[in-house]
Amino acid sequence: VYEAHAEPGGMLRYGLAEYRLPTAVVRSEIDAILRTGIELHTSSPVTLTELQQQGFDAIFLAAGASQSKKIPVKGTDLPGVYWGLEFLRAARSGAVLSLASPVVVVGGGNVAMDVARTALRLSGGPVQLACLESRKEMPAFERDIEEALAEGIAINPSWGPQEILGNGSVQAIEFVRCTSVFDEQKRFSPRFDSSERLRLEARSAILAIGQ
Repeated sequence: VYEAHAEPGGMLRYGLAEYRLPTAVVRSEIDAILRTGIELHTSSPVTLTELQQQGFDAIFLAAGASQSKKIPVKGTDLPGVYWGLEFLRAARSGAVLSLASPVVVVGGGNVAMDVARTALRLSGGPVQLACLESRKEMPAFERDIEEALAEGIAINPSWGPQEILGNGSVQAIEFVRCTSVFDEQKRFSPRFDSSERLRLEARSAILAIGQ
């Protein structure tokens, strides 16, 4: 097994919050697998060509979906803007994150909930979350949503990000009302009412809208 990161585990190790899946548990499970005789090479990014040149009879690619989906929102290049998985990976790697509050998280799934709750722990809050979906449509597990609310994270459903505002750093995020997320065939096709807007003050913005 060739692993690019310093530790094996992929999304279990670097993509989930520590409070959800402690690192010690991941290491214990992986150690049990390695004891069966698997040879592990960490900090070893490789290409398919390099592996083929080594003469392996079979190669299995299991890289996963470890990159955040990017959306074309003006202002994402400002300092203080993060993408969900990269933010969680940095937090799990022990990187020192300069996370100024208030924090606004964009997204309504389980990763967004992990991001919001991790951001609360790192910044001290307040943290608000906004998503396209209505409260009933949010894809995150209901338990995750309830736990985020219980920790004091405010959720703003049915809003789509229009622009991240700032001058040298994040100052606010402007949203427009999302009137529907899916079309008649249940395909993702959001519609907006630009006459209704929401402005959330922020010093940090984290976009966690999928991977």
